[in-house]
Amino acid sequence: MYAFPSLKPHDFHAIGNMLTQRSLSTRENEAIVRLDLRGMIDGQQAGLAHFATHYCSIQIDQEGSRRSLQYEEDGTRTPGPILNGDSIYLRSRWNSSGRNVFSYRDEGEDWKPVGPGCDLSWGDYRGDRIGIFTTNQKATAGYVDVDWFQYHVRRE
Repeated sequence: MYAFPSLKPHDFHAIGNMLTQRSLSTRENEAIVRLDLRGMIDGQQAGLAHFATHYCSIQIDQEGSRRSLQYEEDGTRTPGPILNGDSIYLRSRWNSSGRNVFSYRDEGEDWKPVGPGCDLSWGDYRGDRIGIFTTNQKATAGYVDVDWFQYHVRRE
């Protein structure tokens, strides 16, 4: 996925490069993505998000040569750890009550939670959506490779 500036700076809903699908409201849900970060450049962000009337995300921010993980909910950011690797796994888990929890891991490590989690907004006419995104407010440049995406659902 190639990054370019958002159509409206600082407006998550105006990010132009996002792969999305509706989130299901079933008993247990899990979405996992593996991202290759080697193509990221200064100013770029990439991550996994839930959005409808409001949004929350777990994202990688590239500032210069430094990458860090962030949790963001409706414009409020919570800084996370500095990242050293060239790839990362991001995960979202939620259930029929609509409470989401994000986590991440490096290759071969255990999942680590990021942020307090958020309530998904099922009431929007489109319902909640989950998406993989990238953007760069500094340039039309940089990319992330989405190695794979898995969506697991437990209905009973």
